[in-house]
Amino acid sequence: MHVAQQDPIMPPGFKHKRIPRGPGSPPKPVMHSPPRKLTVKDQADWKIPPCVSNWKNVNGYTLPLHMRVAADGRTLQSNTINERFASLTDALLIAERQARSEIEERNNIQKGVAYQNYLKKEAEMREAAALARIERTKLLEGGVDDDRNPEEPDEGEDEARRERDQIRYIRKREIEREARLEAVSSKKAKSIRDAERDISEKVALGQAQPTATNESLFDQRLFNQSAGLDTGFAEEDEYGVYDKPLFADRTAASIYKASKELPDEDEGEAVPKDRSALEKVYSKQPHKGFDGAVSRGTRDRPITFERHDEDIFGLDNFVSKPKKKTKTDEIED
Repeated sequence: MHVAQQDPIMPPGFKHKRIPRGPGSPPKPVMHSPPRKLTVKDQADWKIPPCVSNWKNVNGYTLPLHMRVAADGRTLQSNTINERFASLTDALLIAERQARSEIEERNNIQKGVAYQNYLKKEAEMREAAALARIERTKLLEGGVDDDRNPEEPDEGEDEARRERDQIRYIRKREIEREARLEAVSSKKAKSIRDAERDISEKVALGQAQPTATNESLFDQRLFNQSAGLDTGFAEEDEYGVYDKPLFADRTAASIYKASKELPDEDEGEAVPKDRSALEKVYSKQPHKGFDGAVSRGTRDRPITFERHDEDIFGLDNFVSKPKKKTKTDEIED
């Protein structure tokens, strides 16, 4: 015998409970106040009044809404508003009006100052442009405005400066001309620009106008089309799965035409040496027919079968006419 192994991870099968310690020996005495006689005052102090419901009366019936509101005591309250609220509202309105007037006056002053600065700058630019125009005319005329002392002339420096100014002016005119040409070429005509716009852009700009004709409202390919309407309405013995032939250009005459291919030696037939004569024969005559079949010339349509309405096996008579008993049948019975 040996002790069975236990799983160390398995939880314990019982639970330890900590029981409070019992009283000692001897037990400790419990002190109580001496009993007193209950007085009327103590009874009144310990009396708990019954709950008065605002929804149901003593008999258990639900109270109506107007009686509950009347018993709530809301009508007994008096709300008073301080008189200073009106003065506060008036003061706020006056302060707002005064602030708006001050802001408007300050904006007007700023606009006036900005306009004066604008006029001043315009006058300065006008004067500068006039001076530049005068100097340009002098350069074109060949004159030089020298602020230097005439007693100390420098002909070489003046000539070089005049040439530089003239080259600079010519170059500036060329640059301005090229810029104007580029701007003109980049701008397209209004009609061309409108024609190249996308339909979504035309709709956004309000330029897309619907056509007044009724032809564009419907697709003309949907009208006068009867293909597919006769599908499923044919007889049971008719074969009308397809609405049109696969090869429209193949006529019956081209399908059922005598083949011009010559027999090969591999097929077991004897091929004569005069091949040209054989080609003439095969080009005019059809293939060899079946044994015992009646030859009707060249075939130009598919093979057709004739329907016989005669009862070959006598099934109709077997069903319609009952069989009469013979003497042999009576003897057997």
